[in-house]
Amino acid sequence: MIYEIRNAVKCLFVSMVLIMSGNHLSATIFMVAPQIVIDSSGNATAVWLNITDTQTDVNSAYKPVGNSWGSEVTISSGSAPYFSNLQVQIDADGNVVAGWIGIDSVNEVFSIFSNTWDATNLEWVGADQVSEVAVGVEGNFTIGINGGDGQAVWSSFDGEDLLLFTNTAALGSWGGSPVTLP
Repeated sequence: MIYEIRNAVKCLFVSMVLIMSGNHLSATIFMVAPQIVIDSSGNATAVWLNITDTQTDVNSAYKPVGNSWGSEVTISSGSAPYFSNLQVQIDADGNVVAGWIGIDSVNEVFSIFSNTWDATNLEWVGADQVSEVAVGVEGNFTIGINGGDGQAVWSSFDGEDLLLFTNTAALGSWGGSPVTLP
């Protein structure tokens, strides 16, 4: 039985392929927090943070089943806020939501941002802010997707109380204001 399990595991990792690489002699310093999601057909989307000494980008690459990885794309770029706490989720239709915290260390502001991969059009729809500016997210959030619609939940301390917020997006557009949960 152990032999069969080991062979099954070996079959899952028959080869390694380099998706992207950073040149440590250039401005690229770190490629961190890699995440990957795979839909029911086998299409894969990888998302990671690309940190330089002047900014942080959220980058992605897409691999259709049976094909090679596509080109790296930047799905969000920021020079003032640095990004952290990257999360990636996928729904049954292959739509992907990536969420991260933007940190403006000068003004001590933490905000949640997101971008959605539209599985029908095979493109990222555009980064959008999920939480209002000055919401002290402090790293406590989660994000999900269903039918292309995103849902985020996070906690924030207002100086007196710990509050729980939520916001919903229709295929990447976080148009509404966050709602405080009871």
